[in-house]
Amino acid sequence: MSKLRSAIAIGTAVMLGLTGCHRRALTAHDFPSRVAPPFGLDRLVGGDPLTKAQAAMKTVRFDSSSRPSGVEVKLMFEHDRLGDVVLELDNCAGISEMLTALWGASDHAAPVGDPNEIWASEATGWVASLRHRSLQGGCVLSFTPSAFFGKTITPPRPLSPTLLGATRQRVTELAPALSGTHLKELGAIADAWLGLGFRPGDARVQTEDLLIPKSASIAMKMAWGQGVRYPLRPTTIWVDPESGLRATGNEDVPDYDYHVRFDHYVPLTKWLGPGEALAVLPSPVLGKQWEEVAEAYGEAVQPGFHSLFLPPFESSDQSEEQVVLSSDENHVISSLDFEIPYSDDNMKESHLRLLESKWGLREGSEPEWSFPSADGVVVRVADFAKLHALSVRIALPRD
Repeated sequence: MSKLRSAIAIGTAVMLGLTGCHRRALTAHDFPSRVAPPFGLDRLVGGDPLTKAQAAMKTVRFDSSSRPSGVEVKLMFEHDRLGDVVLELDNCAGISEMLTALWGASDHAAPVGDPNEIWASEATGWVASLRHRSLQGGCVLSFTPSAFFGKTITPPRPLSPTLLGATRQRVTELAPALSGTHLKELGAIADAWLGLGFRPGDARVQTEDLLIPKSASIAMKMAWGQGVRYPLRPTTIWVDPESGLRATGNEDVPDYDYHVRFDHYVPLTKWLGPGEALAVLPSPVLGKQWEEVAEAYGEAVQPGFHSLFLPPFESSDQSEEQVVLSSDENHVISSLDFEIPYSDDNMKESHLRLLESKWGLREGSEPEWSFPSADGVVVRVADFAKLHALSVRIALPRD
């Protein structure tokens, strides 16, 4: 019986020695019929602490007379939570064909130019990724459990929603490993990295960032659902209304397969608020001098921009919603502009109806409308269909 070590450090791997004296190749009989780790390791549950993993391992036996040769197994942990099960194989001849015959052809394409092969099973909650090593030889077969990500939208430790808004000093106290400027490797997922994004100017944590391989992103989507996809960016967004936490997945990141950005958001209904004025702008903006606006919204002002950088809503592109301010010849703020992205025509119509509930029935036709605001301002909306966004302008009336 193979045993786990009794102690484990943060972000480490537990090795299971499976190399036996009787040389034989890894076969389909070592694997379950659906996508999951071999040798009975599918009994393990992602996210479980070491103690539970130990209990599960007591039911896994390896017969020394029939162990496959040239196989090393690692159980990957981060903050005492189980993530990947990784097999390093010396001899990979026929392994791809064997797994395809057992589990079927992969229906999850790896990124262009990536030699990885990926299999996934909603039924088992495991995602397998086979990667051949060109330099060392052999290959790596990784199994990522969807259960590692949990059912709620939250970053894996040592990331934590409590870090959002924290100063660098506070980060050093709460998560010393993340206090530097470099990325930290996530011990539980192979080839995954963690980092923090700091807001310009006040050096507070604005985003928590997770860089993961394609296979792990599939496991994450199994856990959280498919989210709302914005095809032109291309991003997928998940939100948790209870915590106010948002996760934005981006597939178009150089050198990485998938980037997940965690930040806080304000629901668009609350961002707009009731009545004529924008709830997100508690102090007047239109009709004021820029200096007055900058003083009233100090933290929302960034050097070099004639804009306010405000909390994002669900579909905001970035971790701050940029509201662009325009001034007249007397340096008085005469209009403000912002965009409301949408994923499809149904969401676009939902946004337009929300604007109607605030400013009255729209007038005009696709792609431009006006709203009969009674607050002495002019509200116009244009559909930037190529960008999948509604452009909203609120302006003082012209004489």
